[in-house]
Amino acid sequence: MADTQAKLGPGITTVGNGDQQTVLVVDTKKAPESPSILCLHATADSTGVKTPYYLWVDSTGDLRIHTAIPTNQDSDGSIVGGQS
Repeated sequence: MADTQAKLGPGITTVGNGDQQTVLVVDTKKAPESPSILCLHATADSTGVKTPYYLWVDSTGDLRIHTAIPTNQDSDGSIVGGQS
């Protein structure tokens, strides 16, 4: 089966085929000096309050997490796996 690419929105595509996993690609064409950022929400069971968690890869290749959009990709947040 041939590779397929589907456009989901500005800068977001999926790449894959029926025999492999689909990969979500988030490009940074509008801000090439900044990392792509993925935002996931945690939802409190009792109240339904949502807390955003932002994930990105810093310039050294470490995956970082923070509850705010990073202003410095290499020092904001915590390295995933390094939290206590």
